[in-house]
Amino acid sequence: MINNFSSQIADQNLQRNRDWFNEFRSTDNFQRLSHEEQRAAFFVTQAFSEMNYVYFSREPKDWSVENMKRIVGVYFPSMITALPEFFTSVGPILQAFLGFLQQTGKIKNGDELARHVRQAAKSGAHFADFTDSWSEHKKMGMQVIDGEVKFPNKRALANFVADFNFGVPLVGVAEGLPEAPSNVIAFSDEQRARAKERLEKRQESVWNR
Repeated sequence: MINNFSSQIADQNLQRNRDWFNEFRSTDNFQRLSHEEQRAAFFVTQAFSEMNYVYFSREPKDWSVENMKRIVGVYFPSMITALPEFFTSVGPILQAFLGFLQQTGKIKNGDELARHVRQAAKSGAHFADFTDSWSEHKKMGMQVIDGEVKFPNKRALANFVADFNFGVPLVGVAEGLPEAPSNVIAFSDEQRARAKERLEKRQESVWNR
């Protein structure tokens, strides 16, 4: 990791991913995904982009195969609270998304990343079953999914999702995979301020480990 974190750049990365995703969802790459994968696609791409910057100080132009393998093979399964269907969707989603970024000239190594992401994500989906590897926040999140723990209100739940689950909604088995809104809009000033605070706290926790 490189200790040159900037909340402004982190904010720009999140907004850039929203813009790219809105473009991606109208492409053949996206349409070839299954319905379940399409439902989870925004959350997978957003978490991937955020982890690249928070843990490796990498903007999209600097994404690497090594860091990608670490993110989808270790960080996703150990930190993100989600059902197995989410983790099995990661490979196809990122393969399609990274291919789209290459095709549109947004990054130069999208095809290289796409070639390796399926196997890394497959390992991550397997690793997600290892409860000993879960972070404390994921353990709590899984208790919420299982109905063993409840948040006092919707705001507390939303804060947990934003602060500790990389924006991936907590869903129960009957509800299936999360789904992004039909139009992923730009950050409001309030969302931007909260994202800045959240990213700064997360980066601080990384360097204090």
